[in-house]
Amino acid sequence: MIDDNKWNQVKRFIRSIEDFGFEKVMEVLFNDYDTPDIHEHMYVFFYRKYGIILQFETITYSDIIDITNGNYYYQWKASDTWLNSHIDNPHHPCLSSGGYAHIGEPYSWHFNFWHGSSNKLYSMMGHINQLAKNGEFLTPWFSSGSCMDHPTFVNRGDHQTDPNLGWDVGYKAYTDALKIITPKRFAVLPDYVKRAIRNGCDEYLLD
Repeated sequence: MIDDNKWNQVKRFIRSIEDFGFEKVMEVLFNDYDTPDIHEHMYVFFYRKYGIILQFETITYSDIIDITNGNYYYQWKASDTWLNSHIDNPHHPCLSSGGYAHIGEPYSWHFNFWHGSSNKLYSMMGHINQLAKNGEFLTPWFSSGSCMDHPTFVNRGDHQTDPNLGWDVGYKAYTDALKIITPKRFAVLPDYVKRAIRNGCDEYLLD
C-alpha cells in the first residue's frame, strides 16, 4: 500500500498547473517492467486558451513519487516588435526546443511560427507568460512537418522491454507504440482538444 504522503509533490504540481489554467484530459495507469506491482500514472493536461499540451508520468521511489518524462508542446507566433528586436538572433532564449514553420506566402520571418516543446516543467508557467507577453499562441495548430516534436500520448510502460534483449528491440517497441497506441490515445481525447492540435501533429502518427 502506497503512503498518500508520497504523492504530495505530484499533487502540488497538479494543483499549481490547474490553478494556472491547465485541465486534465487523460490519465493512464501503467506498470514499469521491473516493478509490475506498482501502478504509475501518465497524465495529459491541456491549456485551452493557448492550445498547449502537457504530458508527464509518475515514477515511484522508496520515499517519494516524483514526475518524469514531462514535456509541453505549443505553437507560438512572435509579435512584430519582438521579431524586429531579435532579427539577428531569432533563436532567442525565450523560445525552447523546436523549430520554425511557415504560414502562407510570401516567405518572411513575419509569417513564421515556432513549434516548440520543453521538458522544463517547473519553469513552464513563467515561460508561457513570457511567450504570451512577446507574441501569441496559435490555436488551433498549423501543420508544422514531421521533423518537429509532437505529443505522443505514449508512456514508458507502453514500450519497455527486457534490457538484455538489446537496444534494437527497445527501439522497435517504441516505434510500434507510436504507430499503434498514439492514434488510439489521440482518438479518445475530448473533441475540442483534437480540433486544437490535429493539424500540428505528425500525420504519420495520426493516420
